[in-house]
Amino acid sequence: MDTRNVAGPLGGPGLLANQTRAFPLLTGQCGLPVAARSYSLNVTVVPKGPVGFLTMWPTGVIQPVVATVNDVTGTIVGNAAIVPSGTNGSVNVFVTDATDVVVDVNGYFAAPGSGGEFFFPVTPCRVEDTRLPNGSPPLNGMLQIDVAASGCGIPAEARAYVFSATVVPQGPLGYLHALAHRPDTNGGNAQRRRWDHHVEFRHRAVQQWIDQRFRDQPDASDPGH
Repeated sequence: MDTRNVAGPLGGPGLLANQTRAFPLLTGQCGLPVAARSYSLNVTVVPKGPVGFLTMWPTGVIQPVVATVNDVTGTIVGNAAIVPSGTNGSVNVFVTDATDVVVDVNGYFAAPGSGGEFFFPVTPCRVEDTRLPNGSPPLNGMLQIDVAASGCGIPAEARAYVFSATVVPQGPLGYLHALAHRPDTNGGNAQRRRWDHHVEFRHRAVQQWIDQRFRDQPDASDPGH
């Protein structure tokens, strides 16, 4: 969904201050099944000024007292969220201040079925730091990362990974992609010089390669983790 687009159930207009709006995600073109119980989403605000917070929750239940995205600086900011599906598969969005909202879906949760996968948590481990060795130039273009050979103990039979991807930009950065395929979704925005990171699900590529595609010249790392 993208409220910058023409008016529609998953399009415009943008949200007004203190407005709540339901979005029927199952009516989109992303192929989400009716059986989906929760969605794995990347939620981005494209504000006209500071936004105190955005909250997303399943349609049909009381709004929780939580924030999905905070944006007091008024910049373009995205965050990952897992949101249960509500009435007719819809989710509600509330914003404290006027903003456009862009939501990308990268997965869903459903009841166990034939051919289903299991999630195995692991000790957090850094698979790549483009700043190393010291003095390395910033990344410009594409980097392929062999996760199974990273030393983090990830088995070769893993079907998907959960990452926290951080950019350490030298200037404005349009977006970062970490993906097996190349859908038109943004993994993280850094429209100003700052630290910014998020967690999201990504499918693995052939031979466990993950394409990390950057625009401009970021450094993909976070010394604090």
